Amino acid sequence: MVARPLVTVALVLALAAGGWFLYGSLWPDEPARVRAAVHALATTVTDAGQAQQGAAQFAALADLRNQLADDVTVEAAQRALLVEGRDQVLALAARFASAPTRPALSFVDVTVSLGADGATAAVSATAEFSETTAEGQQAFDAQQVELVWVKPGGTWVLRSARTINVLR
Repeated sequence: MVARPLVTVALVLALAAGGWFLYGSLWPDEPARVRAAVHALATTVTDAGQAQQGAAQFAALADLRNQLADDVTVEAAQRALLVEGRDQVLALAARFASAPTRPALSFVDVTVSLGADGATAAVSATAEFSETTAEGQQAFDAQQVELVWVKPGGTWVLRSARTINVLR
């Protein structure tokens, strides 16, 4: 007789765990949505860089346009680079994409701090950049970055990105 209550408790716990997983999958929280936007941005940049010149590269750059705020800024102090505005960032991305190497971007150790308004998010991450030459040689660089994301129309878009100097 003891087995029946144990089976019932186990079944209830399994249903609760499954429900919690399903809820989290169907209705992710805002930090999870921001993390997804960060990873989607990296995927889009990589797709643009690895696509052959033509329609696939153009499609990736068009997708990138939808992931950037109108007033986006990109700053890399180590390289004395400051790019302001979506069109300028897209021009930089197009140059990046047309490089003879196969560049790739990823973000790891992504930490999201949602603003009190629920429409801004500060993101700290490590940006990993790699490229492969036609000869198969690889280069790798990693930089700490601070990203600011905004949600003006229900979709998270990048407002600013800046690299952080880390002591070595």
